[in-house]
Amino acid sequence: MNLSEIATAIEQGFSRVGYVESIYNDDVYDIWNNSEIRYLSACWELESIETQNDVKAYNLIVYAADRLMENETNKVQCWDAAEQAIETMFNYITENGQSDNLYIEETRQYTPFTQKFADFLAGVYCRVKLKTSNEINLCT
Repeated sequence: MNLSEIATAIEQGFSRVGYVESIYNDDVYDIWNNSEIRYLSACWELESIETQNDVKAYNLIVYAADRLMENETNKVQCWDAAEQAIETMFNYITENGQSDNLYIEETRQYTPFTQKFADFLAGVYCRVKLKTSNEINLCT
């Protein structure tokens, strides 16, 4: 599975979450500082690619966030919805037949945040390593 296929699978996975209104692949600070964003919003970035013999690893950081109410009474609900959206996407790309050779290395750790962008948001982010076969180095 190459990066283009992973990007498509990520978008499809987030699209399956009924309350995710926008999905982006870019710098979260550039994306969420746009006042036109629809929430709950998901965003992911590629941090690095590692190759070792027959395995390729894509290191990603995935964000999801929703608009925080002024009194912050929905902060926990935003964190929960964001974590569930990301987890649903991961489950889709690794467990629902999207790839026979794609898996997530190690335990996923979600870090909650509240931050002012164009809107005041609450959400979570997760750094993850997706591993797949490095087809370039496979013998035929």
